[in-house]
Amino acid sequence: MKLTRRSGFIASLITLTLLVGLFATPAATRAEGTSLIIMPSQAPQGTSQKAILQLSGFASDESVTIWETFPDYTVLPRGNFQVNSSGIIRVTIDINGNLPIGIHHFSARGNKSGVLAITPFEVLPAIVSETPGVSIEVTTGLGGKQGGYFTFVGHGYESRETVAIWLTRPDGTVQNVGTKRANMGNWAVSIAFNEKDPIGQYYLTGFGNTSERTGVAIFVVTGGNYTSSAGGASLTASPSATKQLQTVQLQGDGFAPGETVSIWITMADGTVWNARKIIANNGKFTEVGYLPALIPDNGFPVGTTTFTAYGNSSKLVATASVELMAGSGF
Repeated sequence: MKLTRRSGFIASLITLTLLVGLFATPAATRAEGTSLIIMPSQAPQGTSQKAILQLSGFASDESVTIWETFPDYTVLPRGNFQVNSSGIIRVTIDINGNLPIGIHHFSARGNKSGVLAITPFEVLPAIVSETPGVSIEVTTGLGGKQGGYFTFVGHGYESRETVAIWLTRPDGTVQNVGTKRANMGNWAVSIAFNEKDPIGQYYLTGFGNTSERTGVAIFVVTGGNYTSSAGGASLTASPSATKQLQTVQLQGDGFAPGETVSIWITMADGTVWNARKIIANNGKFTEVGYLPALIPDNGFPVGTTTFTAYGNSSKLVATASVELMAGSGF
């Protein structure tokens, strides 16, 4: 399945600029009288809607940066807005129906005053109840791992009706799979999963658009073997524990002199991303990379991040892990 997040070990200048704009000086502080209210304060997953952010207590006519912190502590910039002479503004934002389930936080920082206001927003699970007599069978191909596939067969739908199919991923986000025609009340679809798909428990839902019958299948995608060392090369990550929005230094040793070494990253959610290729002069290399928290285009989820270095000539493989913590302040 194709995702929109781009791989990349060295963050682009644009990404760095966004990060600096969100989290650099002036340091944000809580101030009495500053408030941020969101209406509504919760929404069910699966439906897109509008929400209103009410900001007050900021400096007169100052620019205010707003961002959203997801349940896994990654960050999505929502933009810069100018309050009025009374320090007040109402901002209308889009709430995407595919947002992950859980508690989100919207934050607003005054870029002149440095004051900060935060409010929670809850994304609730979509209301899905299975219909008696409807079932979805699941079979696996290639062991149900990344690199394999799953086949789903639905039964008990109305003959010839169109069935809408979607996936709920391990992080609670929803992905549209498309539709299938239920010939004689049955339909089938196969879905391949690669190293870009997170490991964990998925749900596949099939909804009959005519009968309104619903079936749900539960299945688990397990990880491929992308983090095993092989040979005498070594890789060190420093520091071994850090936060999003910080940097990590990788030092490789023991590779063939002058060979090309491929670097890839296994995220905490089990997804694997190609980073870049470098030259190991004298069998060694040193690389420094940023760990962005932005999504959906870039982003490192909190947890164990593993870097893998592969010598393209020597076939040597070395790995190093970093424990990544939230960089948003929550």
